[in-house]
Amino acid sequence: MKDEVTAQEIVAGAKPKRLQLYKVRLVKERTLKFAVTEVSSAEDLAKIARSELGHLPHEEVIAIGLGGRNNIVGVVKVSQGGLGGAAMMPGEVIRPLVAMGATAFVLAHNHPSGDPTPSRDDLVLTANLKRAAECVGLTFLDHLIIGSVRGGGKWKSLRDVGVM
Repeated sequence: MKDEVTAQEIVAGAKPKRLQLYKVRLVKERTLKFAVTEVSSAEDLAKIARSELGHLPHEEVIAIGLGGRNNIVGVVKVSQGGLGGAAMMPGEVIRPLVAMGATAFVLAHNHPSGDPTPSRDDLVLTANLKRAAECVGLTFLDHLIIGSVRGGGKWKSLRDVGVM
């Protein structure tokens, strides 16, 4: 492949540099079947999150991407951790949402202990992710915390409790 150099670079005496060209793709892992395709409440999203996360013995975080009419565009696992947490950076959440064409999203993660009370780390993550999402034009609608199904399947919406 021939290196292309602009006229300005030739005049300036610049040597051509090789840059890598990348493409980001989403790969469908499996299909989830739900009666809900348009979201009208946090309860609708909690049903999806509970079915994906409520039975797990470790923490996992998913993002539910939504389109312009609150239709569900896709669901992506963005982090998996241990019993005490699942670390992630905002870019790990935002990157797949942008790739799937989402305009808004809801983050959901589980607390295997069964207690859906948000931790300090949950609150910090929510604030940081909200700022990062705004930078790329995504609307961060809610952060759901799902308790273990074995513990009754309780859940909390950080929007409903006034955090967002």
